[in-house]
Amino acid sequence: MYSLLKEPGFRKLVLDICAISPKFSRGLSADPLLFELLATNSGALAESVSDSASELDDPVAWKNRQELRAGVRHILGFSTQEELYAELTRIADTVVTAMMQKESKRLRVVRAPLVIFALGKYGSRELGFDADLDLLFISHGMSARRRVTLEKFASSLVRGLSTVSEKGTLYNVDTRLRPEGKSAPLISEADSYRRYLQTRASLWERQSLTRIRRVCGDARLAAEVLRDVEAFVYDSPLPSGWVEAAVAMRRKMETRSKVRGSDMLDLKLGRGGMVDIEFMVQMVQLRKGREVPALRCGAVRTLLAEAGRHVLDAEETNMFWSAYETFRTLEKLMRVTIEERNTVLPNGPKLETLARCYDRSTGKELHARVKDTMATVRKRFLEVTRRLT
Repeated sequence: MYSLLKEPGFRKLVLDICAISPKFSRGLSADPLLFELLATNSGALAESVSDSASELDDPVAWKNRQELRAGVRHILGFSTQEELYAELTRIADTVVTAMMQKESKRLRVVRAPLVIFALGKYGSRELGFDADLDLLFISHGMSARRRVTLEKFASSLVRGLSTVSEKGTLYNVDTRLRPEGKSAPLISEADSYRRYLQTRASLWERQSLTRIRRVCGDARLAAEVLRDVEAFVYDSPLPSGWVEAAVAMRRKMETRSKVRGSDMLDLKLGRGGMVDIEFMVQMVQLRKGREVPALRCGAVRTLLAEAGRHVLDAEETNMFWSAYETFRTLEKLMRVTIEERNTVLPNGPKLETLARCYDRSTGKELHARVKDTMATVRKRFLEVTRRLT
């Protein structure tokens, strides 16, 4: 350690990490082998996660180590924010795939036509730290006996992915986006799912399915399901008044925010927060996705660029992207710097710490800038949605 501390590069590495993230500092303290590797071999940081999904004896420890490595890579400038989210998504894919294989062998459902899909930010490969995994299970040709076995498999997998141990939490899993909601069976049958999409699926489900992606499982069945989803999302006519309904749904989501008073700002759910931008992008996808296949999938930045060719002007595109990048950067810092899991901008010393790490400003300056940004986003969100009517 004394030899390493003689090196200016090592001292800078330690200070850069400790200045941004107590979480990562503790992680490196608890993993001296990884710390030594990073300190003595900078090339080790240039490579993203590449571990095989076949054998993970301790998923929590493996996930913690890989997320720590990804976070340190990002802090030290080896990856962009988008690359960080893509890497965190690959880590989750690896864990889900490995645990699916393990449970399949244990319950002897190895050859079952079963697929696990990702939705939400997990589906669009924009997973952040401490994010939920939105999962959808689809199977095909299930007998009554096989259905019982597969339900047992899905329940066991969800419990396994939600593991909490002395080493930490694996993931919070959300399966509420399945047909009929949380009271329905975990696994949907493919033919029944197709009929559900054609007859009973709601507008908000149509929006959420713009971010569906196969994680693992039967590739042929996955292709069939994705064709059914695309036909529902992009090819079927939009209902009368769909824009107004979507805007009303967005306004209703604001009531779920934990903010109390005009001085509290929710970066995600608040008026003009990141959900405004995500809703706007999804509405452009619904409106233009049939004629513009490039709008059918991708991260927000990719979709905003494509929307800029068909719906938005250049200034709107840049404004929405700059605001979204600000919100997500602050969300990331709230997770790794002040270790808050919600998206409400803090106050007091925590806000000062956040502002200093974000752009070396004061808490008052950061709060004012975020408030102005959210007001602009809400104004432009309503303008764009009116154009979609």
